[in-house]
Amino acid sequence: MKTLLLLLLSVGLLVSGPAQARDVRADASFSGTEHPTQIDTNGDMTYASAGVFEVQGVHGKAVTHTITEFTEFMWYGAPGCDVRALLVSQEFVEILKDGSMIFFRATDGYACVDLTTGEGNGEASGIVIGGTGKFEGATGHWEMTFKPHTLPSGLNAITGSITGTIELP
Repeated sequence: MKTLLLLLLSVGLLVSGPAQARDVRADASFSGTEHPTQIDTNGDMTYASAGVFEVQGVHGKAVTHTITEFTEFMWYGAPGCDVRALLVSQEFVEILKDGSMIFFRATDGYACVDLTTGEGNGEASGIVIGGTGKFEGATGHWEMTFKPHTLPSGLNAITGSITGTIELP
């Protein structure tokens, strides 16, 4: 009987194949604030901003903490993008209601400002570099669009959306 049970279990594992990774969407909208810091991630004397964002997405409500550094704004001269700054570094942590966390890192991005209207916009993309709880060992990729609203104090109010795929082991 024991041999038959082991044989059936072995056949079941062969038929079902190896365990498959599971992909989940990372789609969400966000809003929050960023403020300047004295952190310089690459030694260029341009400082990073720290931010806190409310997130509403496929995983429910969450909070995201981020540290982001751009280059100085330089003349770019494109319609709607008179000046542009390139993303130097960005990492953020999304904390879900159950305490699970997802870790993100940007690999590319920019921010633009239209000097006539004073309006800004930007894009970033990157990878998922891990997590905790149900996102332990997560990988994946994401893309983000955002719109900053700079207040006279230097505080940035930012809205945007993120799409992507998180692969769970």
